[in-house]
Amino acid sequence: MTPQIQSGVLAYRRHKRRGLEVLLVKKPLSQNWGIPKGKLTAGLSLSENATKEAFEEAGVRGTIRPEIAGSYRTMKRRADRQVLVEVSVFLLEVTSIARKWPEKDTRLIRWCSVSEASRLLREPILIQLSQGLDRSATTPTDS
Repeated sequence: MTPQIQSGVLAYRRHKRRGLEVLLVKKPLSQNWGIPKGKLTAGLSLSENATKEAFEEAGVRGTIRPEIAGSYRTMKRRADRQVLVEVSVFLLEVTSIARKWPEKDTRLIRWCSVSEASRLLREPILIQLSQGLDRSATTPTDS
């Protein structure tokens, strides 16, 4: 089975009082929190696509690291069939949050501590990346 290629971001910010926070998203009827991600759009690189998804799903913009921080494979149900999805994950330090964005009415967003994100996320690589943010997110590069 050939995987559907997606890219997404593990978005974070440094809050003056609360310290490092991770952004999680979910659809209102879903039980699971995750990251902004989506199918690869023609003409965009994986990191450009991830940046686009971060804005569409959560209204965030920022500085993305150009290299893939990690990846994972998962099965998604599409109508009556299972689809293998491969997600490339990038780190995005959030610098601004829009008042309005395309999927604001269809997504829930949540800022949480690294420890809370580790409890809410299901994918081991996302948990590992969250826990490693203090070390790996110190020198982001503009995109």
